[in-house]
Amino acid sequence: MDWQLKNDYVLIHCGDHMNLACIQDHKKILSEALMKNKPITLEADKINSIDTASLQLLLVFTQEATRRKIQWEWKAPSFTFLYVANLTGLKELLSLPKE
Repeated sequence: MDWQLKNDYVLIHCGDHMNLACIQDHKKILSEALMKNKPITLEADKINSIDTASLQLLLVFTQEATRRKIQWEWKAPSFTFLYVANLTGLKELLSLPKE
């Protein structure tokens, strides 16, 4: 996971694996992105492995962005990401697309 500051928004590349082993690094990256106080795009198209802890981290992140009135959106979430989010019951809470 990493992030880039674009002209008018922050782009977060979620990468291909999100798991407990990397959660502290991911938390730091997400916190840094929030500090920019710009709209955020979460690029999740390459995720092919994600665990419940990482889903919960993303949920807390999106809730915090909403609380701070920072616009955010998903960009092309992968099938695996959508499947695991649905399986855990977090798909709707994460505001992921229905299809």
